[in-house]
Amino acid sequence: MDSEDTHQPPGTDDATATGPDALLDELVGPDTPAHGETGAPAAGGRPAEVRAIMVSALTGSAAVDGTSGGLGNDLDAALLAAVRQWADAVLVGAGTVRAEDYGPVCPDPDYTARRAARGQAAAPVLAVLSGSLALDTSARLFAACRGEAPGARPPLILTDSSGAASARAETLRSAGAEVVDTGGGDVRAAVDTLVARGARRIVCEGGPSLLGAEISADLIDVLYLTLSPVLSGAVEQPLVTGAETTARPMELENLHRDADSTLFLRYRRRR
Repeated sequence: MDSEDTHQPPGTDDATATGPDALLDELVGPDTPAHGETGAPAAGGRPAEVRAIMVSALTGSAAVDGTSGGLGNDLDAALLAAVRQWADAVLVGAGTVRAEDYGPVCPDPDYTARRAARGQAAAPVLAVLSGSLALDTSARLFAACRGEAPGARPPLILTDSSGAASARAETLRSAGAEVVDTGGGDVRAAVDTLVARGARRIVCEGGPSLLGAEISADLIDVLYLTLSPVLSGAVEQPLVTGAETTARPMELENLHRDADSTLFLRYRRRR
């Protein structure tokens, strides 16, 4: 991301424009990255923060019939959109991009003034962490490259050094994506790369292995967890996989019970 897109003018560190909905502002939480210790390095001397967002059935499954679309409600969808509009970068694993047929994040007129006041680009960049670079250039992910998503930014593909130098990387670049060498290609390297490019606000949307890696690397500062009032017959897909067993203490910052008994929880890492 370009430095001019993420530079924050003096005096605009806190929100200076209102969002579209007071409840969404409550659910999203503090506008400014915490000034205490966070899991990410500082961006230009200012704190950077990593937030993760998950939705789960009561039985702990993150998917029904293969995707998360069967979980959550309208407010959950609005929260996801609002958290994206908080972010400079939305980080997603390539497997989730393929499974959910991810498209780019488009500008939201309801948040234009707020993002401008913070010195952000009109929309966050979608950053995809991939080792194999097995991404279909005809998929929705590349819609901005084809001019099909006005105002959206081309995807940022984060990979290791060998992947960035591969023929497959050149194919993705030819399709309009930016392929970036993060060095090691792991999630810590991905976050460090995003911060080095000016991102102070990073949101991770999954999937389970990426979230597990972020927990293991102790990168998550804030967790949004939506509990859908659904009992799935089996845990089709766990919320996280591959994480180390070390417990990361969290503190409940906010709880909201929706009319249909969906619970919205926001936790912050106790460091």
